[in-house]
Amino acid sequence: MANTNKLSELGNLLINLEKESNPTKKILTYLICLILIAISYYFKSKAGFFAIALFVVLEVMDSVKFKKSGRGIYEKGLCFNGVMTQWSDIKSYEWVESSVHSHYGLLKITQDKKMLFGATLSLPISDTQKNEVGKILNKKLKNKLKKN
Repeated sequence: MANTNKLSELGNLLINLEKESNPTKKILTYLICLILIAISYYFKSKAGFFAIALFVVLEVMDSVKFKKSGRGIYEKGLCFNGVMTQWSDIKSYEWVESSVHSHYGLLKITQDKKMLFGATLSLPISDTQKNEVGKILNKKLKNKLKKN
């Protein structure tokens, strides 16, 4: 509930960013679970069931995190996984090719004010939304980028 109030400070939602899908991460997680199940079966242990439960909990937590914290471009800024940045705090941005998957570009945003984790945010943006996001960034940061 508190995060919804904070998001309202950013104004109306302009673009709801798509959730990235990382098939490599999923395959690796499934593989680890299968290996743990095989090891637990071989040693007649119940650790494999723990691995499955852990996997299910992580998937549910990821889904809840996405729904609650949101990913979007707003009138007064942007929000990505609960990190909210106003347009006035953004120094510059650049598009970088994603090394993880081919259907996403990486938007690197440099901030004026350093955040807890540094001054750069990296947001995966789907290729289908890249042009629309670029237009909004150009419009919102036009005056700021000319100054720098």
